Formats: sequence, structure tokens, C-alpha cells
Amino acid sequence: NYEEVLNHPARRAIFEKLSEAKAMTFSELLKAVNMPKAVLSWHLYILERHGLIKVCRPVKPRRVIVFIPDSEGIKKAVKLAGAECRGLRYDEHL
Repeated sequence: NYEEVLNHPARRAIFEKLSEAKAMTFSELLKAVNMPKAVLSWHLYILERHGLIKVCRPVKPRRVIVFIPDSEGIKKAVKLAGAECRGLRYDEHL
């Protein structure tokens, strides 16, 4: 249930930041929500598991991209990644 997942203040804050930006690097999100890496990673895991966000780990450049799985989020994630995100390609979602 999305309401239960977003009932946690940290997850709600993360989701709100991502909803505004559509996609961010893990580092950008970490600064925006101001929480320890491990805590952010855990909440991203929960949000991704429930389908509210996606996380891509491109090979080059080596940085994690977190995004909202809609057309704008996918476009921005691919732009940020500069490479394929685990098989997710921009042209497949136009």
C-alpha cells in the first residue's frame, strides 16, 4: 500500500524531492534530504520495492541515479546517466 510506505517521514521526504526533480544522483539526493547513506539506501530500497521509484546503476559514469518511473523521470535519468540504466533506454520510452 503506497500510503503505508509514504507514511514514514523520511520516505515521504525522499519521494517529494524526487517528484519535484524527477531524477537525481544518489549524492544529490543525499544532500537534499540530509540523512546518513545507509538510512537513505534503506528507504530507497523500500520505495523501489513498492514501485514508487527506480534506481539505475550505469557502468559509466559510475554513479547511482534515482528516478520517478514516468516518462519525464526516465528521460532525465538517462540524461544523467549518460549510458544505459540496467537496460533502460530512452528511445524505448518515447
